[in-house]
Amino acid sequence: MARKTSSGWFATIYLLSCVLLAGTILPITDFLSPYRSSLVARDAIARFVPSGQLLYQYRINFYGIDFYNKIRTPVVEDFGELADGIIKMPEMEMKKYFFAVQGFHEKVEQENEIYCITQFPEKLKQLKARHAHVDVLWENGAFYLLHIRNKTKD
Repeated sequence: MARKTSSGWFATIYLLSCVLLAGTILPITDFLSPYRSSLVARDAIARFVPSGQLLYQYRINFYGIDFYNKIRTPVVEDFGELADGIIKMPEMEMKKYFFAVQGFHEKVEQENEIYCITQFPEKLKQLKARHAHVDVLWENGAFYLLHIRNKTKD
């Protein structure tokens, strides 16, 4: 037995371990990328959104925004696992914090200004197509922090 494993076994185990660890780097970096966490938007939200102003999450739902910035954010359409709890909420609170897309656009038309965060360029294009005054306050290629004024396109 000693004769079969006498040379090179340590180098083989070492190289196999290195290959295994190197193979996990890409999945780990994808999981930890800024596109999966709202932590990257924390400072921008604190800088651009005035105190006391609601920040709407347009077709996304990141719990980290509430956690990192200590603000409650209304959610537009992407309720996910919150749907069961939303049904049980008082109606006034539900109408204030959870919107369908059409209800959100109606809210924009009623208010002077709205601050909103969304993810992905497609959703930004949807908002720009619907509203004439959409200013991008901050973006990092994935998240877009927006200031929307109430004038709509015809």
